[in-house]
Amino acid sequence: MTYLTYNVKAYFDKITDTRKKSVLDFGCNHANFLLNNNSPCKYTGLDINKDIVAQNKELFPRRKWIHYPHYNWQYNCKFLQSSKWPLKHSYDIIVAFSVFTHTDFSEFKTTFERLKKHLNPGGRILPTFISTKNAAYLKTIFEHRKEYFNGHDLIDEIQSCNTVTIAVNTKSKQIHLLKNMLEIPRFSNETYFLTFYNDEWLASNLNAEVIDVTEHFEGILGVQKCISYIHP
Repeated sequence: MTYLTYNVKAYFDKITDTRKKSVLDFGCNHANFLLNNNSPCKYTGLDINKDIVAQNKELFPRRKWIHYPHYNWQYNCKFLQSSKWPLKHSYDIIVAFSVFTHTDFSEFKTTFERLKKHLNPGGRILPTFISTKNAAYLKTIFEHRKEYFNGHDLIDEIQSCNTVTIAVNTKSKQIHLLKNMLEIPRFSNETYFLTFYNDEWLASNLNAEVIDVTEHFEGILGVQKCISYIHP
């Protein structure tokens, strides 16, 4: 699996001040939040990939790392057991960049509700999502993955849905648009997933606010909006 390197902290800095705050990076990947910054925040990274977590521990031994061996369609599809929720502490800020772009809405909402219980008073959850609203952003995403989507015009169909998941077999290049989340089967590592949401529908279902900082960035940072929930 190829992982992208991008300045996650720069993205969230456009939304909130993380300095001197306790930050949980849910789905931290290769510690992209820390790669280009000497961040003064109290940082904890969590990921489902144990090899990534081990590597992050070596690179950033003074930070806290959590391995969460949870099933995921794309990144951990061989894990079939039920996994114990790993969090015990609360945080000022919880970020999740490009995590719920690779799950269905049911998992998004369940995890979102769980994470809300780990916010300090006034704390904030900031997970990103791919919006159906902007056709240019969708085109950018498909062009970024030409090896999967080249020649397929999916934008109109995506924009007609409140939420839709695309599953692409990376070998056969067969594409499935999955609109009924209850019928999504378990897939293999040969499948690439992307889930898209209508802004208003997602905000209403999560009782949260949509934040759009896409104009400040190019590439993958510039095509994902953010959901914001603040602990009362």
